[in-house]
Amino acid sequence: MRRIVRSSTSAGEAEGRPRGLSGGVILAAALAAAVVLLTFAVVLSHHGRRLAATNSRVAVSAYAIGIGPGQTRCQGGEYLPADAADLKLYPGVTPGQAGPPLVLTFSSGAGAFTTHVRGGYGPDALVISLPRHHALELARLCITNEGPASASFAGNYTSANPADTGARNGPGERPGDEVRADYFLAGRPSWLSLTGTILGRAALFRPGVETPAVIAAILALMVVALVVGVVLAIRELSRPA
Repeated sequence: MRRIVRSSTSAGEAEGRPRGLSGGVILAAALAAAVVLLTFAVVLSHHGRRLAATNSRVAVSAYAIGIGPGQTRCQGGEYLPADAADLKLYPGVTPGQAGPPLVLTFSSGAGAFTTHVRGGYGPDALVISLPRHHALELARLCITNEGPASASFAGNYTSANPADTGARNGPGERPGDEVRADYFLAGRPSWLSLTGTILGRAALFRPGVETPAVIAAILALMVVALVVGVVLAIRELSRPA
């Protein structure tokens, strides 16, 4: 009679063999990747007022800049994108009083334009609509007070937070406070609709090979690396002790 001998694998040998990903691990990794992508989609699809540019170096200013009646204050180093639709200033108007009329002039080698602001505004942030214009780099902004009373505006350099170590202004700016100027895009766009603009402006500050396409490729690789990291982490955690 012939005997049938069945080979067996020891527990140690079984543990030493490489194991593939189980269906549960793959499903968990897919769900984790879906959660990451969904979070990105929710954030990028959110609509709101978007900052186009600013000259501010602080979150909250502790210094006010005064402009006397009939006086003009000019400051350089302003970056005014072509798609900036509104300018926001922060007047120091005493409650119950009215701010004086203003004339704002922007100028650079690329062009110049002037816009007028009626008097009567209060202490809230002053939003000024800008006419259509070309992009102005290292532009000069001059603010003329055409009223009979002094005007004052929040600065962009001295922080109201005593823990801040200070700031440094850029090319063309004074080594101190300028009038804070925040430039906003029109409407309430989503981050997703601004992807091309964001990548293009990021490339401006990273010259060389870092074009918008290269930056987009880097971001895509980061997302892929994140998904791969989730897969490896779940695989490691799924192994028995």
